[in-house]
Amino acid sequence: MDRALMVVLVSLVVILILLGTLLVYIVARKAVENKQARRLEQLQEHYQLPLLRYLKDGAFTRLLVPEGREKTEALENLLALYAGVLRGEETNGRIAEYTELYWSERFRRRLRSRSWSVRMNTLYRIDLFRMRSLEQELLTRLNAGGLTNPEQVETFRILSSFGTKELVGQLLQSDADFSDFHCRSIVNRMDEQTFAEAMERFAELPRRWQLSLLDVIGVQRRVERLPFLEELLKGGDIELRTRSLKAMSQFSLLLPKEEYLRHADSDDWQERVMAARLFGAVRSAVYVRVLQRLMRDPSWWVRSQAAQSLLEYPEGRLLLERIVEGDEDSFARDMALEWLEKEETRGFIS
Repeated sequence: MDRALMVVLVSLVVILILLGTLLVYIVARKAVENKQARRLEQLQEHYQLPLLRYLKDGAFTRLLVPEGREKTEALENLLALYAGVLRGEETNGRIAEYTELYWSERFRRRLRSRSWSVRMNTLYRIDLFRMRSLEQELLTRLNAGGLTNPEQVETFRILSSFGTKELVGQLLQSDADFSDFHCRSIVNRMDEQTFAEAMERFAELPRRWQLSLLDVIGVQRRVERLPFLEELLKGGDIELRTRSLKAMSQFSLLLPKEEYLRHADSDDWQERVMAARLFGAVRSAVYVRVLQRLMRDPSWWVRSQAAQSLLEYPEGRLLLERIVEGDEDSFARDMALEWLEKEETRGFIS
């Protein structure tokens, strides 16, 4: 037989043997994993009712003491499930009490794992279980440095939920590149005392945290911060003025003031947009003429917001119809017609 052919045949046989061995290993491993999954499912079913009774009524039994890897994993999975769906101070208190009694050291070790996924999953569980006993550990890890960006985000979210007194100072020191969404999620969790401190140190905070504070003032409708927002409106920072207008436009009750009118004449189109939104939220006759003028604005976004805000007024539809019928500006007519059609479509669907 040709030597080259022999080499090829031997190589094929070796490859087939290797593939067969790999297939056997995969099948065997899958069988083991399936067996473990079934075992875990059985354990969870076994502990489900005792754990639920404890969380609802405080009826603790020795059956709930985590012993061994499988039982501990089953109880942790069940507790994570219940923590995500059950509400109430007593239930949350029992979850925190249980996890801090049995798992504080376990989670502390997992926070120091070399595996990034283990550390992140542990942070999620600490947050879910509200394990305040690990607060100092989280602060120590922040100060030590070396955390990845996602780890820092989740750590700050947890500390914000805890009302950690060092939080604002930590935010000032952090050089992490947080997205706007992450900044807002952290600020949104602050308790009253921490939020008040952040507002007091507003000028010291990096811009992303300033903007997040303003956004949360609007989302949470913190009307008591209106004087602060109005002070920012008097300043020369366009971005802070724009975000302040946006926050104010989310307040349910706001008295009309003529001083707000000047923002409709801003050189910045985004500030004009937010001014138009504010006028729609206030719904005062003081702002109707300005909104009609903004329907002729060079910016499509401003014209669109002006039309939307006019529709918030009782006579808004009539005002837009008059613009369609007789306004000399074709862009204003087109925008008015577009929003009238949107209004009709919404009315038809509803």
